[in-house]
Amino acid sequence: MKALFVTGTDTDAGKTFISLGLVSAWRDAGLRVGVMKPSETGCAEEEGALIPADARLLLRASRAALSVDEVCPYRYRLPMAPAEAWAAEGGVEFSIEKTAALFKGIGAAHDVTLVEGAGGLLVPFEGARTTVDLARALDTPLLIVARIGLGTINHTWLTVECARARGAEIVGVVFTRAVDPRIDEPGPDEARNPGAVARLAGVPVLGNVPFVEGGDFERVREYVDTAAILSAL
Repeated sequence: MKALFVTGTDTDAGKTFISLGLVSAWRDAGLRVGVMKPSETGCAEEEGALIPADARLLLRASRAALSVDEVCPYRYRLPMAPAEAWAAEGGVEFSIEKTAALFKGIGAAHDVTLVEGAGGLLVPFEGARTTVDLARALDTPLLIVARIGLGTINHTWLTVECARARGAEIVGVVFTRAVDPRIDEPGPDEARNPGAVARLAGVPVLGNVPFVEGGDFERVREYVDTAAILSAL
């Protein structure tokens, strides 16, 4: 069973954008693509139900015959780490074991399954069990999504070291630029950061996605080696 766990160096690093781009590229290559966003926080409420916006986007991009409840079984209103959101508002506590069972069923019905995490590797999902514990329970390698700008060498290298220390496999790193360069001018570090991370952390850099007007995730495939990522699974 081919599967990939997309994590980030932090919140808003671009995980959903890259995940959508990978899902659409693999789908257009003729693959049956399953998706999961096991927990989504900061959900808006509509007619008494919590709506996981990112999970809905992933499901729409995949065109998989899955329900939103299968894709995102744990949803919380407060914009916090899943374990903290549950502790603050109650509801159904996240379970790594139940998530793994649901993931196994999705994976069996698809050629490749993409799982998007929440924030970075040490975000608590269930008590003190974190993103990396979830990825290991699912037995999925990691793709790390990182910001391109100042500070990313430290953040990305720390993430790589954490993953290795906890026994997680790493496929590689993809860099993103979320802010329009006309608003936030690129610094001199941005041209060197991918090479520095590849050299210092010893990981493949599989893409560097510039700012994309309108958030058109279909363009991710122009800048990310989606075939190399798939072949590494």
